[in-house]
Amino acid sequence: SKGSEFPLVEPCVKGRLANAFEFWEKVLEAPPFVMDIIRQGYSVGEWLGFLINTIQFMFQIPEAKLAKLKRSLESMILAGYATYRELARHAGFIISLSLAVGPIARLFTRQMYFFIQSRPSWDVSFTSSEALLQELKFWLQHIDSFNGYSIRGVFSAESTIYTDASDFAFGGYLATLGGEPVRGMFSPADVHSSSTYHELKAVFYVLKSYADSLKHQRVKVFVDNMGASRILMVGSSKLHLQQIAVDIFSICLSFDISLDSQWLPCEENAHISKVGVWKEAWKLSDPELSIQVPHLLDLILASNAPSTTSRYSYGWARWRRWTQSKQGVSFMPAHPLCIALYLLELTEDALQKNSGCSAIDSALYGIRWAHKIAGLESPTEHPTVIAAAEGARRKLSMPVRPKQPLDLETVVRVAQYYNTALASLADIRFLFVFLAGYAGISYSTIRDEFKKYVSPFVNDPSDYCLHSLKSGGASNDGYKLSDPELKDRHAGWKNPCTKRRYIKRSHSEMLEVTRSMGI
Repeated sequence: SKGSEFPLVEPCVKGRLANAFEFWEKVLEAPPFVMDIIRQGYSVGEWLGFLINTIQFMFQIPEAKLAKLKRSLESMILAGYATYRELARHAGFIISLSLAVGPIARLFTRQMYFFIQSRPSWDVSFTSSEALLQELKFWLQHIDSFNGYSIRGVFSAESTIYTDASDFAFGGYLATLGGEPVRGMFSPADVHSSSTYHELKAVFYVLKSYADSLKHQRVKVFVDNMGASRILMVGSSKLHLQQIAVDIFSICLSFDISLDSQWLPCEENAHISKVGVWKEAWKLSDPELSIQVPHLLDLILASNAPSTTSRYSYGWARWRRWTQSKQGVSFMPAHPLCIALYLLELTEDALQKNSGCSAIDSALYGIRWAHKIAGLESPTEHPTVIAAAEGARRKLSMPVRPKQPLDLETVVRVAQYYNTALASLADIRFLFVFLAGYAGISYSTIRDEFKKYVSPFVNDPSDYCLHSLKSGGASNDGYKLSDPELKDRHAGWKNPCTKRRYIKRSHSEMLEVTRSMGI
């Protein structure tokens, strides 16, 4: 508009941001690099020790930081020795660059951590091994090449490889070459190694075979071993597995291949190619369409979070093992009567172990998930299966024993006891979690910390856990007097039943309605 500090030449993003300049600056208190983007458009700005390149959409290492790393690496390599404390400082510095260099920050610090874990004392000196020197030289020689990692989290693959391995042989194929396979046998020395070793070796051999066809491409590798999938990206603490990961990376470096991996459970490979819509998909005569089938599978598997897929896959694998132990029972498409009998067996097992109905839910979710992927109607919706599941849940149901609220007096006593001049860093961390919140921290870790710190202040520690904090806050008199809408938003209740379970009322409060009626 005319007379504006930031006139709009055209309705672009920069112009719309400039219109709200004061809002970004004063209300949101945006960092300087954001304000620079609003003023000047996309640019390169430094913030929190990184260059944020909004032109190429990547994080980069500032020159000063890069020069500092190179100087320290040169010094350690020339000396040939260092203290464990100095090595830990270097390893931590490289790990802190993960945003700008990607997963290789973990892949190529394994030798450093091998040494650090074997330290007798932090300030003792050691002589660098050849493997450690090679790792340090790698960073010195290649850090410039890897300086710049995409801000965009999604990896868009141009080619897809599927690999598999047994105890004696390996195989794989490149989907974009029409499925022309690579096969081979392991050497006698490799035969007796672990399954993870075999899967990594399979990736190495298959990738090496296709390397010329994959130059300058982004490649996704599907493996049916979760450990191998992870090691491909971040390395391993086991030397023989780490060496294969480094060898695979060397191939990628030589042929300019960007590699990503995804775990594809073997149970999925076993049934998808034989049943349902996929049986028809592999028979497509059009080569352009048949090439896209693996990508479609990748897309469908991405419909759930990896952790959810892992849980469903576990339930499905357990069902398959059960069917294979019986005569004439098909795992897919599954018969409703067989599923009901399977649920009966799980129920009897859970009753003996007093373990609740989690196995029932896992089985139903896993079977439903696998049939959905195959494009088949789920037999878990059959009335017989539904009735069997309801009966199992009723038999296995346990009375809810909610944790007791932690009252304000106990919270104050705990805080005063640990808030001293001699408090350790662990004590201060717990107090922050205790009084502010623990979002983003491992639940099991905080639960154990809570038990350790709070148990001396309560009569029965089994009655208290992390939910006691929320229940105690919700039952506080000051909280009860707050605005109802704000209370609900602050607490994040999922439903009224949950709300009533958390808020504890005294007997006097419970009788208040009766008293008001004059009875």
